[in-house]
Amino acid sequence: MRYIIIALAFFMFSCQTSPNREDYPCPECYMAADLVFRMQEAPDKSSIVSAITACTDAMKEKRYLDRMKYCTKSTPDGMTNRECMAILNQK
Repeated sequence: MRYIIIALAFFMFSCQTSPNREDYPCPECYMAADLVFRMQEAPDKSSIVSAITACTDAMKEKRYLDRMKYCTKSTPDGMTNRECMAILNQK
């Protein structure tokens, strides 16, 4: 009985399913995750690099747009939009 439970637990937790579109903030990241999932067994994964780079670029743009929305909607008192963006863009 114990071996059946162990085998069932191993089967349930080791199966992977394809990524769900709603779990990703942008289409580029979903596409990259889907490619990684589909090419798990492929020996050469170099074709995925461009999709992952596109995801990285899309997330950078999304963060920039989120900062712009923040500065437009809730600029701190005594600060212009430009000053707000300058402070948020500091590294």
